[in-house]
Amino acid sequence: MTELERLLQRRLDERRRNLAGHAGVRERWVLECRAIARRIADWLRPLETKGYVDVSFVATPIHEELLGDYEAEGVRLVFVDERVLSLVPVARHVLGADGRIDVMSINACLAMLIRRDGEWCFARREERTGPPLTWKLNRDSFHDFLVGFIR
Repeated sequence: MTELERLLQRRLDERRRNLAGHAGVRERWVLECRAIARRIADWLRPLETKGYVDVSFVATPIHEELLGDYEAEGVRLVFVDERVLSLVPVARHVLGADGRIDVMSINACLAMLIRRDGEWCFARREERTGPPLTWKLNRDSFHDFLVGFIR
């Protein structure tokens, strides 16, 4: 075995141990993404039954150094006026939070959903520097966000 092969073998063994050690974190994160997508769908069900919005679930491929390659569920909303809003899981390991889901419209990130201390909240940068503006995610705040989006 060459020195290069020994080095690569050590790295491969290290990587396998790392992924095995973080499997539970990845699984909990995937379940959390699914739960938030389903919660939003539940909030919108009355509007969906009236034909105002179409709600669909979308699997998003993600790669994280600590968690490897996996898929997490997001949600895609298509409103009666053809506006599209997607909630796209980004990663579990992000700076300043325990996970991030981007709220996107036509390739523009309008806001983020971040998870801190087990709670989801909206976050949006008002300026290029400094902390983001945050507010709790709940049925009412999501409704208010959608009103602003539709206007």
